[in-house]
Amino acid sequence: MVVWANRAARCVEFLGSRRVVVWSAALGVLLAAPSLWIGITADDHFLRTALLGYPDVPGAGGKRLDCFSFADGIPEHNRARIEGCLLPWWTPEDATLHFFRPLSALTHALDYRFLEPAWWAMHVHSLLWYGALCVAAGVLFRRTIAVPWIAGLAALLYAIDDAHGIPAGWLANRNACLTALFGVLALAAHDAWRRSGWRPGAVLAPVALAVGLGFGEGTLSVGGYLLAYALFLDRAGWKSRALSLTPYGVIGLVYLAYYGMAGYGAGGSALYWDPMGAPGAYLAAVARHLPALLHAQLGLLPSNIYPLLSPFWQTIHSLLGALALAVFAWLLLPLLRSDRVARFWALGMVLSALPVCATLPGERLLCLIGIGGMGLVAQFIGRGLACWNDGAPTFRRRLERAGVVFLVVTHGVIAPLSMPFSSVCVTIFGRGIEQGLAQLPDGPEVVEQSVVVLRAPVDVFATLMRPVRLTQGRPVPRHTWALTVGPAAVRATRIDRHTLDVHTEGGFLPFPYGTTFRGRQYPFKPGDVMQVEGFTAEVRSVTADARPEEVRFRFDVPLEDPSLRWYNLGPDGIEPYEPPSEGESTYTPAGSPMRWLLSKEAGGPSG
Repeated sequence: MVVWANRAARCVEFLGSRRVVVWSAALGVLLAAPSLWIGITADDHFLRTALLGYPDVPGAGGKRLDCFSFADGIPEHNRARIEGCLLPWWTPEDATLHFFRPLSALTHALDYRFLEPAWWAMHVHSLLWYGALCVAAGVLFRRTIAVPWIAGLAALLYAIDDAHGIPAGWLANRNACLTALFGVLALAAHDAWRRSGWRPGAVLAPVALAVGLGFGEGTLSVGGYLLAYALFLDRAGWKSRALSLTPYGVIGLVYLAYYGMAGYGAGGSALYWDPMGAPGAYLAAVARHLPALLHAQLGLLPSNIYPLLSPFWQTIHSLLGALALAVFAWLLLPLLRSDRVARFWALGMVLSALPVCATLPGERLLCLIGIGGMGLVAQFIGRGLACWNDGAPTFRRRLERAGVVFLVVTHGVIAPLSMPFSSVCVTIFGRGIEQGLAQLPDGPEVVEQSVVVLRAPVDVFATLMRPVRLTQGRPVPRHTWALTVGPAAVRATRIDRHTLDVHTEGGFLPFPYGTTFRGRQYPFKPGDVMQVEGFTAEVRSVTADARPEEVRFRFDVPLEDPSLRWYNLGPDGIEPYEPPSEGESTYTPAGSPMRWLLSKEAGGPSG
């Protein structure tokens, strides 16, 4: 017992020291270090193409500091990208996937200007930003939590949180670390101003917020903490508290006004909900997504599986999360009643999650939510350990002890063990795409040919064909088309020399495989015609939810013409495909794109 007591005392001493902030950050960076070897993957290829520019590819490149623009809502621009095969044929011409992140784009521009092809150096760049975020978070915890060892525990748990693996390890998601870093700096400067009377903080905090918004819209989440600070930690009068928030409110309103007037935002996708344009739909999304995000942060249920679930199971996921959160909130009540810092973390965590409820839940969204989450978790653990032997072993006391053990195991053991995998997990998707594209032709003649994929695994397979080939330095086909996507069975019937009827069981564009570029707000109807250079797609029938069920594709040349190279997603991955003879059909059975992405043939973990 004496040995264990001495070890516990040394642990408390270490967690209470200043050096724990730096050591925690270093450990977090080390756990995410496997990402050094993953290169660039998935959206990284698109960002590279947009930043470097390729004039021979219509619709690609030249954006430089506006590279997070996948569809800008301008019909002529989107039409150029559809013709250039950077958007699929079913994309509405006024669709918007357009994000204002110029400073994040600048970091990538510097990468591709000075570090390419040393991909590992780009990952070092990202890891340094993540380390800076962990240091800033540790400083904030030490400023706000009175007990030093609990503040150190919060810093440690934040740095080793596996939810941060994707932002730390995926280059294209670097903006999540950057927006969180400047959000935390704004909050720390605000605290130094209001609590310690440090006047420069009154200027530096709004500046940090403005700079953070230049890195991305995710910085808006810090507004929840600023409001919670005014309610629970600021000891000045209510008028002074309100005035202290005014600079941030002005910056936020100016930012949102510019964001809207400049055409930024997400519209037309089933993966985003517009709080301003469709408030009802957004509030419904909040009801579903908020529990998923919060219980993912607290370690109750993972949120990365949420986008892969059917709407029914998404509802079950959220309901189970809400139930778990209700139990946890009940256990937190004594702490919340007695500690205003805990109330600050709890409210800040909830409010900071509201902006990111506008998209599907995922651990990559938790960098700022985790500030309140880990502050709250550390305080709950600290209080639970301090009161471990107090009072009779009532049901509530036993449940509190179980909660402490659960959180220690989840965040102190499982999270750091999962962090290395989390930092590289995006390659499961990216490598699957790249290995599938490796089956496409490489000869010099391909630049005059069009690659047609009857069924692709996901919609971004079609849009990444060209950027990936450009990164790899391989010949780029004249066109790269995917006719349909997803796991459903496909029957293709030859009508004449130029025409193929494609019938998908359950409909085209299934959720989530085919909904990135077209949501349900753009319903189809029989007779709709979409025309691109090379073929015309006519909707023949639709499903009950207004998605195409059968589409007739009429190509400008016969299907056997040498200018067309046909492929299909079969049981063993992307493979050559031969269109049927006139009057005949081919049948591709249902399969799982995720199973293919995880398979050895696609270069998944077993490969």
